[in-house]
Amino acid sequence: MLDDDATLPESITEALVRASFADDEVSAVLIGAMLREGDARERVLALRAGARRTLLDPERWRAALSDEDPLVRREAATLVASESDSEVDQLLAAMLEDGDALVVEAAARAVAEVVGCAFIIDLPELGGRKRLEAMGMPVHALCEFEGL
Repeated sequence: MLDDDATLPESITEALVRASFADDEVSAVLIGAMLREGDARERVLALRAGARRTLLDPERWRAALSDEDPLVRREAATLVASESDSEVDQLLAAMLEDGDALVVEAAARAVAEVVGCAFIIDLPELGGRKRLEAMGMPVHALCEFEGL
């Protein structure tokens, strides 16, 4: 008997990873189904695939951000940071009250906005300050140390 891998059934995990790079309706249906019915790991993989393919509407984000499993909520908070939707922002703000500290941390990172950089010692020879200022970032340092 020949061992032909093409005839072996694909695991859900493998199918979700493949679906995140596919551009077909069958993969989109699989992602949607696993967001609702998979175990925590499968829901995380489905979230990543859905985010990569921009398949997640506010309703799906809401479901993921309020999932029963902290692993799924953490992943959702991390992934949703790239979204700019006021409804999603409200959900993230509510997650700051979550009972799982890692979920709160992920939500805080997702809603955070960097408004400046502060350093104790500026090392001008390294050029970090110039690069940050070129990006429009305000930079503050308590002191400078010339020459390394």
